Amino acid sequence: VWEKLDLLKDVTKAWLRGTSSVAEIDVTHLYVYTDGSGGSQKAGQERAPAWSFAVFGADANLNQVLIGYAARVAQPSERLPWYCGVTAENSYAVEIVAMTWAMLWLAQDEVFARIPATICFDSTAAAMAAQGLTMAGEQIGVLVAPPIAIFLQQQRTLQWHHIHAHEDHPLNEMADSLCALASIGLVTE
Repeated sequence: VWEKLDLLKDVTKAWLRGTSSVAEIDVTHLYVYTDGSGGSQKAGQERAPAWSFAVFGADANLNQVLIGYAARVAQPSERLPWYCGVTAENSYAVEIVAMTWAMLWLAQDEVFARIPATICFDSTAAAMAAQGLTMAGEQIGVLVAPPIAIFLQQQRTLQWHHIHAHEDHPLNEMADSLCALASIGLVTE
């Protein structure tokens, strides 16, 4: 199914073709790649604000497998089911939403519950706010991410790692592609 989605970067398609299944490796670490996009109103390139995350498992030899993902259009209203307190729809705010949902996935996961995890991000400012290390500002809404980060750090080893955007890192590009697909309504989970 992934091969048919033209919005996936070639580097991501190549990675997916060579990946193992989760049954083939002993997962010792989770890597969660997040992305958010403020959307576009440019004529002919209209896209809604959207967020995504993709969870990958790795064994001791760094063989990796896709475990799961989610991607949604931003929902800045408490009346919507994927609302998480953030009311702004700019890239910074939607990056925080992606991290929030990624951490909620990690918090509810029972299969890999005690396995260390690293959240990989391309927005340092959003990651700092999601961890509660800086204030996000009232204009984006109420952040639920910092208490979730604290909870997760009590449950498992949780690390944060900056990835440079758009440098052909296949897993980061997958999160970026999922976000782009969600923004035009082609993928959710």
